[in-house]
Order: sequence, then structure tokens, then C-alpha cells
Amino acid sequence: MHGVISSGERLSAAKIKLIAASGRDRAAVEKAGIENLVVFLDGSAGVQPALRNAFPLIAVAFSEASEADLRGALVALRQLGTVPEIPVQRLDAKNAAEMCALIRSLAEGGVGRLSRFSASIATELAMLRREREMMLENYRALEDAFQARNWEPVAEVFGHDPHVDPKDEGIGQLLSNAYVEQLLPVSSQGVAGIALHLHSVPKDGAELVMTLSYVESREGVAEWSVPASKLVANWNFFSLPRACGGGAKTLRLRVSSTGPETLGLSLGFPIASERYTARSEIPHSDLDLRPLAFRVFTGLPGVKPTWMPNMIAPTDLLDGQFIEDYRLAPDILGRIVDVSVTPVVPDFQTVRFLEHEYAVVCHPLQSGVSAGAVSRAVEPGTISFSASAVIDHP
Repeated sequence: MHGVISSGERLSAAKIKLIAASGRDRAAVEKAGIENLVVFLDGSAGVQPALRNAFPLIAVAFSEASEADLRGALVALRQLGTVPEIPVQRLDAKNAAEMCALIRSLAEGGVGRLSRFSASIATELAMLRREREMMLENYRALEDAFQARNWEPVAEVFGHDPHVDPKDEGIGQLLSNAYVEQLLPVSSQGVAGIALHLHSVPKDGAELVMTLSYVESREGVAEWSVPASKLVANWNFFSLPRACGGGAKTLRLRVSSTGPETLGLSLGFPIASERYTARSEIPHSDLDLRPLAFRVFTGLPGVKPTWMPNMIAPTDLLDGQFIEDYRLAPDILGRIVDVSVTPVVPDFQTVRFLEHEYAVVCHPLQSGVSAGAVSRAVEPGTISFSASAVIDHP
């Protein structure tokens, strides 16, 4: 077995010729036993040297005539600009055995291994280039197929149109105090964006916050934080940078708002399936068996969707992040304690919880600090906390 391996190494070493010599010295080279490492060059005028599986690092000559012939060939070789300067070593034909043995040892040893390694890299690089060209050709074929069949890169696959009920109170205040969740009734495979319908948008003073996540893994997909100035009282398209890939999962949409003004998020027609109705942690009469007014668009998994009107890119990508949003429950807020610091004790209650309004009242004092505290309200691991304040008395 060892003999077979070493034989294979000698054959591979012989494939790459690392020594150059003149054709005049063919007999001397064969006598020295290095003919398998030598590429013979012809220095005749007008003859362009050709290298095949050769990268000469040194040139040897056994006579003045062969050296002159070899130098002429090297001058023509330098015009190709593919190999560096090659030194010429003059050898004595009578005492060349020792020098040729050294050259052969270097060529078949470390230099030979490096040359074989470089040759293998060049071969693999050529294969990668061919594979890349084939992949690009396949992409072009796919594009031609899409254009031939008039397939749209982004297509609407589901939609709930907006519906106005005379009894609607509006969920603008609910979005400010809590959030509204909506399960998408389609698989996550290929989902490229979602459109929400707004029936009214304030000029300023509000911001729409929307997150998209997987139900099964609770993994976030994307988050949008959009000021009211960039929204329109119509369909607003929230796009993903690339259509969802991987396995089919269930998507959950969560919508809320910040700021003193409220957003008019539209609801759809009542439906029979409670699973796909909009819901919130705070009961609201408008959410009785009604979904949000939304549309779902799909495209090629992993491909960037094309531009659409009112297209809004994500503010942040939540790929690999697990975010859990929670609200302080009424029983927790009901435990608020007055911790105001004032030299004069007022005759009214400074801090109290309004159960029906799901809010805390903090009455300002003439001097000192008005404050309330709720113990053990924030869960461990919380990274941010937000609240909205309203001044409703002159």
C-alpha cells in the first residue's frame, strides 16, 4: 500500500514541470534522471514558447549554446507575463549528477507539494466558476419562466376589507393603552408583507408600532415603528426585506400606538372563527368576532419583494430574537402606593388607580414631588418600559 501511495505522488509530481531547459540538452537531462520535471523550450527566432502543465521556477543549461538558446526562449516567455523571472543555472555535463539530485529533491519535495496544492486550488476554482456560471444561467432561466407565465413577484393571497359598524366606538384608545393581536390565516411560507387599513391618521403626535412573530417558536420576524406623518388614511404596506422561508409556521401580528393622538385602525367584517379574530388583553366591544382589516402578500421565499405603493420597510429585524411584551394587569396597578414627598399633607388623595379607565391618577402638589410606586410590577429580564401620560385638567 505504501508503494502505491508513493507511486501516485511521483505521478502527480511529474504532471507539473518545474524546471526549464533547452531542447539541445535533452540527452543530458535524460541522463541526469530529471526529464519528468523538465519542460523543453526552443529559442529559435519567431517561435513562441508554449507551456502545458508547467510552471518553471529554474532553468538549467549544460553548454554555452544551450544557455544562449534557453535565454532566447525565456525572453519570449517573459512577453506572456504569466510567470516570474526565471534564473538560469549553468551545469557541467560531467559533474551534473549531484546538482540535479538537489534540484530534483527540491522540486519533488516542498516545492512540489506547494505546486500540487496550488494546482488543486486552481482546479477547484475553475470548477467553482463553472458552477457559478451554471447557477446564473439557472437564475436567468427562472426569470424567463416567470416573465413567460406573467407570474407576479408579489401577490395578494388573503384579505379582510374594512367594515364600519354604526355601533363602533373605535379602538384608537385601546391601541394607546394596550395592543391588538391578529393571527394570520395563512402559512408563513413566502409571506413578503402585510397591509393594514387606517381610516384616520393624525397629522402628528402618534406612532404606529407593529411586530410580526412566529406563534410556535415565539421568535420575532420584524418590527415597524412608523410616525403618523408617514402613514396614509388607506392601505399601508409593511414589507419584509425578504419573503419568509424555512418551514411553514403561524404568524402573529401585534399592533399598538404611542403618543397623545390616536390612530384609526380599521376592523373587518365579523367572522365565525374566533381563532382569527382580533383580540386584546383588555376587553373591547368592537373586537367581538371581528378581525383587523388587513391583507397578506406572498412572494418567492428568500427573495426581496418588489416595490408597492405606501411601502414601509421594517425598523428592526428580530430574526433569532425572542421578545415577550406584557402589560401591567389591573390587580397590579391597583396596589399602587402614594410615596409623594411634601412638607404639607393635602386633604385629597394624591395618587389613586381608576379601575374603569385602566389608568393611574397622580395629582400634582403645590410644592414637593407627587409620586406613586407599584412594587414587584416589572418582570425579571425586562429591557424597556413605556407609558403614556395625559393632562386633562387646567
